[in-house]
Amino acid sequence: MVHLPNGWSEQKTTAVAEKILGLGIILFGRQMEVTPGSGTCNHGRSTYIQLKLVDIERLPGGR
Repeated sequence: MVHLPNGWSEQKTTAVAEKILGLGIILFGRQMEVTPGSGTCNHGRSTYIQLKLVDIERLPGGR
């Protein structure tokens, strides 16, 4: 059982948790960007790709 702070709804708690998780992912991505050699694995395969907003919007579920 999860105990919520006084006055907090489950919806508010979920919204805060999602925001924290989103910020954590952004910070992790920024850390990867500055880490030498993070663009490829040991076998030379890409570990991440960079997409422009226009490319993301073309994906299913985009605008």
